[in-house]
Amino acid sequence: MENDFVNANTKMAGIAENLANYQVYFKDANLINTEITRFMKVTREDLQKAAQKYLTKENRVVLYYLPKQ
Repeated sequence: MENDFVNANTKMAGIAENLANYQVYFKDANLINTEITRFMKVTREDLQKAAQKYLTKENRVVLYYLPKQ
């Protein structure tokens, strides 16, 4: 995630797109300067807790692909 974020901001087009996205979605283009800090604060335990909460049997969708007859 960190690598993708940094790489997206190494080119003018990526910077412009991110600034526009932050302004449109969050009304704050300055988030481009602090977003990486938020990503880096996420711990392994945070991910495990979210996975246990949302990746449950009750929340899954099962698709069956059957051949045409």
